[in-house]
Order: sequence, then structure tokens, then C-alpha cells
Amino acid sequence: ALPKDHPAFQTTKKNRSGGGGSNSSSSFKNKNKKKKQKAVKPVTWVRPNIRVRVVSKTLEGGRYYSQKGVVYDVASMYTFSVVMLKDQKLVEGVIERNVETALPKAGGKAMVVLGPHKGRVGTLLERNSKLGKCLLQFDDDLQTFKCAFEEIAEYVPN
Repeated sequence: ALPKDHPAFQTTKKNRSGGGGSNSSSSFKNKNKKKKQKAVKPVTWVRPNIRVRVVSKTLEGGRYYSQKGVVYDVASMYTFSVVMLKDQKLVEGVIERNVETALPKAGGKAMVVLGPHKGRVGTLLERNSKLGKCLLQFDDDLQTFKCAFEEIAEYVPN
């Protein structure tokens, strides 16, 4: 004889309460609810010591919308912390879709956040706002690199 807490007894209880048809329609409704919620994607381009701009009106109740901050720490695979420049407050649990990269002026330091040169730091030589392109010169080997605005962010060393 099987003990009462055996999984076979638990499945029997589910079958008795729902009936085959109603379970399938409720699971269909649950799948639709899941599709409406945006899944949190893993952090791909955010790195410590880069400047970002908040683009989410829901982060901290919209208090920091359009404000700049510096990434303090990438806490997990999905979230990171930002120190806001306005009031020096640490905002934790930020996700990538809440922010975008902030660019330095020509002559400022920038870090590559996407592509084969990810993590390299250099000086921004030129910005072309019409094309959304810029020219960066790496600090280590003085090589120049043409890239899109989305590929770099202002670098703020400790």
C-alpha cells in the first residue's frame, strides 16, 4: 500500500476537482497572462563605472525619469545598482530595459559595451548625431574604432 502523501494521491485529487476540460482552459488563460508580462532578460551590456540615463517612468515611481546615474554594481545576472547623480542615492534592482547608455562629449572617456571590443576604454574623438555614429580611440593601443551610439557609454573611473 502507498502512503497517503504519495504523488499518486495528489494527482487523483486534482483530477477529481477540475474535470479535464476546465483545467485546459485555465492553463490557456495562465499562458496568456504570462505573455502580457515582459520577461526580465539577463544583463548583456551593463558594466560597472558607466554612465546611464533612466528611460523608465516606473522605476522608483518615475522619480528618476530622464536622470543620469553611474552603474555601481552588477548584482546578479538580471539586476544592477545605480548611484543617481542628482541626489547620490543608490537605486538597487534596476534592469537593462530601464536605462540607456549616456555618451560623453568629444574628448571624454568611453567604454565599449557591445561587440568584439566590449570592455575596452578609450577617448571619444567624434560624435555624429545625424548618423548616430562616433569615433573612439582606445587607450591601450591607440587604435581607432567607428561604432554606433548604442555600443558605447561614458566611462566614469573610480
